[in-house]
Order: sequence, then structure tokens, then C-alpha cells
Amino acid sequence: MDEEYFIEFNFDGKFFDHNNEYRRWLNGTIGRSNWQLYGFGTHHPGTIRFETREDALAFRLKFGL
Repeated sequence: MDEEYFIEFNFDGKFFDHNNEYRRWLNGTIGRSNWQLYGFGTHHPGTIRFETREDALAFRLKFGL
């Protein structure tokens, strides 16, 4: 069974800007098809889903989460 890894993220609004440091890093390092943002009005608001544990860990380490 495939596992998914989630990180709760305290959004300050700037993540929704499509050219911010988080998205540039995610797209450039992990690749756009390997993560998904759950925004407001979803079942997991303020959460980023990663395909692998390693990707989630790399994001945490990069941004001190």
C-alpha cells in the first residue's frame, strides 16, 4: 500500500502566491507531481501532502518546520 506524508503548514497567505520561495523549492527540488497543497475549504486545510517520507523530511529541514 502506498503511503502519503502530510505536513501541517501555518499559512500566512504568501504560499498562495505561485512564485514564492516554498513553491519554487518544491517544484525545483521535489517536482510538481510529487506534492499537493490542501488549501482552505478542503478536508486537510493548511496541509501539504508529499509522495515520500524523504520529500517531506527535506521540506521540513529546508524551512525549519
